[in-house]
Amino acid sequence: MRTLVHRFAAGLLGLGLRKGERVALIAEGRRDWVVAELGILSIGAIDVPVSVKLDELGDLRFRLAHSGCRMAVVSKGQVAKIRRVRADLPDLILTIVLDELADFGPGEMSAAEVMRRGEELLASRRAEFESARRPSRRAIRPISATPRARPRTPRASS
Repeated sequence: MRTLVHRFAAGLLGLGLRKGERVALIAEGRRDWVVAELGILSIGAIDVPVSVKLDELGDLRFRLAHSGCRMAVVSKGQVAKIRRVRADLPDLILTIVLDELADFGPGEMSAAEVMRRGEELLASRRAEFESARRPSRRAIRPISATPRARPRTPRASS
């Protein structure tokens, strides 16, 4: 798993993603989702999770625009949503699709291509990757509710 996460993270770096920039993650839960999220976080970028159940395009547009996402990582089933709002998201430079498509549109790339680029970067510029993958010491972690406690909002931890 670590190798996959490092390849994905290095691929994101090679594509120009930097610490503090935001990446939307719109995909069903699976191994590729975990690899993408850990790759995003490992280089200090910020993961913006968006529910796959969000079908209202106005809400999706608002969330991506308001958060300032530079990239979006999506599953095959979510590509159409991004394509319909992309013109209204000037900050969104790339959509990474976790699955293979018959036809990738402008500004779209497969996760397999990101991994390939990451592998190349790791082979030729490993020191650059190692220095970039020091994430922020602060992370937001959700606090789940228990039957005896009220739900609480996420809190910062160090």
